[in-house]
Parts: sequence; structure tokens; C-alpha cells
Amino acid sequence: MVPTPKTGPQPVEVSTKESLSSKKAYQLKRKSKKGGMMQWVNLISIEIGLVYFLYQRMESQQIPFPDWWGLWLGIRGVLYGHVVVFTYHFIRKSYLHGTGSNIQQSEPNFSWSQELIGHATRAEAFFMLVPYLSITWLFKLMPESYYDLEAPVSVLNVFLQFAVYDLITYII
Repeated sequence: MVPTPKTGPQPVEVSTKESLSSKKAYQLKRKSKKGGMMQWVNLISIEIGLVYFLYQRMESQQIPFPDWWGLWLGIRGVLYGHVVVFTYHFIRKSYLHGTGSNIQQSEPNFSWSQELIGHATRAEAFFMLVPYLSITWLFKLMPESYYDLEAPVSVLNVFLQFAVYDLITYII
């Protein structure tokens, strides 16, 4: 009597060779973003409604608008921060080759110039960050000490703000 093979799930042969290069996989991942024009219409509508409400509040209470110079300092600070982070990341990945462990199995291969241009021209930066900074500054939604441009900056308080923010985002 010849033994009959067992019927059941057959093992699937997995190729160790990657079917896509890391660059293609990276590009596919980037193209798979969800959302569309309607999400931006909703976001801008909410921002316009918020600005209208806050403007009416300031007009009715006769609160003067703060100086634009502080808003420019905030936006410029974000730009400088981006330059520092991109410079650090470029040096670490290009010259130091990163000594820590990576989350990804294989490092994506991408063009630094394309990534930098893509990041700088991404709509999220303009529709989220600039309106956020503008609304919170112009409508005085921050503590009064933020608007005092003559007082010296407490480096310790700035560090503590960053540390608390990083802790919260790490926990979330």
C-alpha cells in the first residue's frame, strides 16, 4: 500500500529576493496616501470659520492685534529648525551611516534633493502650520508673556516646553 499525501495547507515558497527595489517600495508607500481635495476644502473652511469667529471676538472686545514681527520670528524659527534637522539627517545618513538600529529592514534609497523639495512644497505645511501659527499669534491665544518681545528668552523654559511636547508625543 502506497502512503497517500496529506491534504491540507501546503507550504508557500517565499522568495528571499525582493520583488521590488527599496526605491520602488518607498515610492509606492508615498503614493498610497489617502484623502483628496474634499479634505482640504473642509480644513480651509474650518480655518476660515475660526478666523472669522476670533476676529469678531477681538473687534467686539476692542483687543488690539499684536505686532507682525513676532509672527515672522515664529515662522522663521520653524524654517531654521527644518534646516538644522535636515542638515543633521543628511550628515548622519550620508557620512556617519547611522550607528543606531533602524526600524526598516532595508534603508530606502531616495534622492535627497527630491525629498527636500517634496517636503518644502507639501501642502500640509502651508495649510496646517502657517495658519496655526498665524491664528494663535494674531488672535492672542497664547499666554501674554509670548507677546512681550522685549523680555529675554528663558532657555530653560524653551527646553522644558520641547521636552514636555516630546514626552507627550512619545506617549501618544
